[in-house]
Amino acid sequence: MQHLQSWRTFLLLPLPLLFAACTNSTNQYAQRDSVTAAYINMVDTSGQYDTSEICHKILQAYIANDTAFFNHLKTTINQQTTNRANWDVWTTDIPLPKIEHIDADEVYRFIYSLQGGPAYEVATISKKADSCRLHYFSFISGDKSQVNNTISQYTQNITIADWTELNAKLDDADFWQLKKGYDWRGLDGSDLTVIGYIKPNPARGINGRYNFVHRFMSSTLNDAFFLVYIKLIHKRSKLFF
Repeated sequence: MQHLQSWRTFLLLPLPLLFAACTNSTNQYAQRDSVTAAYINMVDTSGQYDTSEICHKILQAYIANDTAFFNHLKTTINQQTTNRANWDVWTTDIPLPKIEHIDADEVYRFIYSLQGGPAYEVATISKKADSCRLHYFSFISGDKSQVNNTISQYTQNITIADWTELNAKLDDADFWQLKKGYDWRGLDGSDLTVIGYIKPNPARGINGRYNFVHRFMSSTLNDAFFLVYIKLIHKRSKLFF
């Protein structure tokens, strides 16, 4: 009987711990939801933020438990991942390392193509310490069952002056504040996608940044692109002009 009592005591010991763990978990979820709701309310009432962004809408729908919104979002995701137009470039469409995986402090990638055409030109400009480089890559993007066909590829150094000029033109275009773009475009023309990345460096007070911007035809990013395309890329390598 004494041994039986000991086993009962041993088996009951974890119950308070389990109860405490469940309580802590519930408190964490409650705090998560209340803080998220408070943040959404702050954003909605301040007038200082863009509440049309999809990330904000998802947060709103999550707090409101909006099932209809998430059903629609699921359908949109399925459609976009299986049936995308050739101008709707994703980083996985480009047979190159993502820019955040490049060994550099700051990187910009320009992706240019003509509507309806299978050819793409990609110029990746990177800077690490005082070393600046340009990597040029052009390829034919075939059916997803086919292997991408490289047309031309090379890497060369560029000057600090060229890097500084490029940064100035991107600043003039307000690159880091630009939105991704619209989910539609015209039927005839050219497409330019610009992706930028700054590697975080807390020791130097540098916050990481990433932005992806697509524009159809003329835009404020054209000056930065033409600097790269006309001045820095070898003339013999260019596909379009």
